[in-house]
Amino acid sequence: MWVTSVDNYQQDGVVFKGNIRSKDPKVAYAKLKKRLMEVMGDKWQIFLVEDKEEKPTAVLLPSDAREGVLSPVTEIWLCVVFGLLSIGSSLQAAGIPLFQFLINPFYTEVTQQDVVDALPLAGLFWFTLLCHEAGHQVAAKKRDVSLYLPLIVPAGFGFIGSFGGITRFKGFVPNRETLLDVALAGPVWGTAASAALLLVGLGLSSAGLGDVTIDSPALADSFLVGLLGQLALGERLAQPEVQVSSLFVAGWAGLAVNALNLLPTGELDGGRISLSLFGRRAYTAVGVLTIIAMGIWSFSNPLLFYWVLLVLVLQRGPILPCQEEVSKPADQATRTTAAVLLALPLLVLLPYPIELLLAAQQMPNPAPF
Repeated sequence: MWVTSVDNYQQDGVVFKGNIRSKDPKVAYAKLKKRLMEVMGDKWQIFLVEDKEEKPTAVLLPSDAREGVLSPVTEIWLCVVFGLLSIGSSLQAAGIPLFQFLINPFYTEVTQQDVVDALPLAGLFWFTLLCHEAGHQVAAKKRDVSLYLPLIVPAGFGFIGSFGGITRFKGFVPNRETLLDVALAGPVWGTAASAALLLVGLGLSSAGLGDVTIDSPALADSFLVGLLGQLALGERLAQPEVQVSSLFVAGWAGLAVNALNLLPTGELDGGRISLSLFGRRAYTAVGVLTIIAMGIWSFSNPLLFYWVLLVLVLQRGPILPCQEEVSKPADQATRTTAAVLLALPLLVLLPYPIELLLAAQQMPNPAPF
């Protein structure tokens, strides 16, 4: 790297600006890292990133400069506490008046039948959550990076018993390709599991094998779910309520959680995917616009209101820099999959425009969404 200027960075860091001599940033970073190890050992870390003008910049920091490092004991008890709270909120969302019982146990009854009825739905929803987290863990192991135990955040909106997990890296991420692989794997696994449950549940529901009663207008909260529900259930949606399978409801809730986590902002999976694909400058701009759009939208959507608060408090970022953040992910199939998944929030979270679609299809007996 040809250095043109040197500046201090924070308390102990140094910034080197200049030009990369090698055409391949990966090769340039490998040479810089090797030279650093020869001269200064492993007490310092070097990062090759882009500045605000998207020019290559080397940043030298002490190896212990990473903030927010958790001890193993803290990691475990946080995971357990968040997990127990999310199990409680999931059972509440599945129909057990658990929180009412905790507040006023003398006037709230929780029966054995309540538990039996709620367990399938809660269990299937947690299956989608665990698939999502397993995807992250498998990808991280494949890429030889370490993750903290996920913190499963409790929720309680409709059938959504949890907002999913907060997953953080233990160390520095080597490059944008690794960041993309790990961030993408969770939504891929979680979305696949949720979509499978949704489709199987739709098939069972259309065959009259429903075990959960929902309000028919609720399906219009999601474009994708409303469209599939209209196709599969048809005239049944003309009734105020409709019987559907627990698999359908759990799959819908799982899709919603994955869609929320794919919003391209902060340290969400969508934010990490955005940074990996487009670079830090575009990631920052898209993230700000996403927060603004969610803030405006949240006035008519309570779920998004609390999601915005959660992101601003726990997941606002920014994402820590990769050790080599200049080169883009190389695999075209992975980039295409990531770009497609970034559209999932639009399909799942936007409402179903039933009036326009029914007018276009000239259906004589529209369902009363």
